[in-house]
Amino acid sequence: MRKLLAGGVALLLALTLAGVVYQFVASSGDARRFPPPGRMVTIDGVRLHAQILGEGAPTVVFDAPVGASSLGWALVQPAVAELTTTFAFDRAGYGWSGPGRAPRTSARIVTELHELLEKSGVPKPYVLVGASFGGCNLRLFAFRYPAEVAGLVLVDPAHEDQFIRAPSTRQSTRLLRLFQVASRLGIMRLAGLPVDMAGMNVLPPDRQAMAAAVGYRSSAVDAIVAETGAIEESFAEVREARLSAGKTPLGSRPLIVLTRREETPPVGEEAARYSIWVGLHRELAAESTGGRQQFVEKSGHFIAVDQPSKVVEAIREVVELAKTAPPT
Repeated sequence: MRKLLAGGVALLLALTLAGVVYQFVASSGDARRFPPPGRMVTIDGVRLHAQILGEGAPTVVFDAPVGASSLGWALVQPAVAELTTTFAFDRAGYGWSGPGRAPRTSARIVTELHELLEKSGVPKPYVLVGASFGGCNLRLFAFRYPAEVAGLVLVDPAHEDQFIRAPSTRQSTRLLRLFQVASRLGIMRLAGLPVDMAGMNVLPPDRQAMAAAVGYRSSAVDAIVAETGAIEESFAEVREARLSAGKTPLGSRPLIVLTRREETPPVGEEAARYSIWVGLHRELAAESTGGRQQFVEKSGHFIAVDQPSKVVEAIREVVELAKTAPPT
């Protein structure tokens, strides 16, 4: 029995080492095959990636949901770049950006983004486009730097009170921690399960392999765990900034809140959660006297993937308004 036990332990250690080596070698190969398509900028010791397309002002700044890289805007950014400068960045750990400093809260993300924009030298003011958690981040950006923000488009955004209003929407990080281990051992790669797999099939063919490569990085899973683990703190930061900014914290800035409306209406408990979601988005639209809520038909949570043209239309409208009316 002792020999069998010792042999089993030795085999487990050998498989673990083989998995670690496999993941390291494969990731190194991916890095050579798919170099950063944009520029790399060092912020507080962390290398962050940003893809800049187009020219002119205002600059449209994109922030993605938890788990998504800048490639999540691949169906939106090129079209918007025909209008003005666009700036899609990878939060720390995602895409081509290096691992970030803890905690990964909205406040830290916004601080990094502001410095990244400054160092990149893109023209001000900014039109902020945030999806899901990215919407929380960019609202905090607008509360902190109001003079630099000309308008916002929030794409099925998260809300800082969503766990309070609908507690069942909160998710555990336990399963994600298992994915962390699996990623380091190359299991996610062997299983063909990169991060953000759901949005890859609709990308242009030349981008699918690139998206898979960055999705297999262990740092992407680490970033998901870090952001999810700090989500309550992030929500508290956004809530405090919103309350400090007054009754209409975004003033009169043009603001469009896009809310998904799936082809098959939800039923039962899911319908109740969706009703709360719609109400939260209505409140977000009221944060500006120039705000409105717009439903996007036949779309799931990732509207930039399911209905990218609707996102482009909303951005175009806000950009045009931002060019003609200075924010107050």
